Amino acid sequence: MTIRFDHLGILSSTPEQHADIARFLGDVLGFTIDGDPTGGYAEARLGDTMFALHVGSRLEGNPSPYGGTLLQLTSDDVETDLSAIRARGGTIAAPAEDMPWGRSVYIQGPHGVLVELYQP
Repeated sequence: MTIRFDHLGILSSTPEQHADIARFLGDVLGFTIDGDPTGGYAEARLGDTMFALHVGSRLEGNPSPYGGTLLQLTSDDVETDLSAIRARGGTIAAPAEDMPWGRSVYIQGPHGVLVELYQP
């Protein structure tokens, strides 16, 4: 098979939702945002990882959330990163706790975007 992972796209229904998600990724989580989030397409980068941000899709009508979006990010120090995220206005959806896979916290983003930050 020649299929391989390239990047993840996050769909929003309106330019306002698109800008909210870009602000959350950039201002709260520290991603670099390239492009104009209000113009229909932008890219959010964290190191070598890129998320494409799209308003709408090629499907008819607005996209509907199929259970929302969970972005899973690793951290070398969850508590330090969590403090920085809180200082930048992040909302904690589930507090940090030790799980079988490591220390995990959920951060609530706009429009159904949820982020798990964990330290293996």
